[in-house]
Amino acid sequence: MPSKASLMDGELAVYVAEAAGPMALLRIAIAVAAGRWESAPGLHFIACRSLTVASRRRRLRIAIDGEIRYVEPPLNFRILERRLAFLMPAAAPPPGT
Repeated sequence: MPSKASLMDGELAVYVAEAAGPMALLRIAIAVAAGRWESAPGLHFIACRSLTVASRRRRLRIAIDGEIRYVEPPLNFRILERRLAFLMPAAAPPPGT
């Protein structure tokens, strides 16, 4: 799924599904799988540097990087500056050099 934010931008890419039941979630999943995620009804995109998720429920079922977990709210997510090192190949020399 494409994202409008990247690590280089220093933002979290957050997708929120407003699914009211299994069938609504299935419709969103089908739209995403078909490449129509931008127009999927009930799927919203947010780019931010930090995010707090609050709920009245004692435990929330969430997916992080495709893994389902049960957690207690509030959930706090944030970008930590300079915490991830990248190994990148050197730039290719210009043609003819």
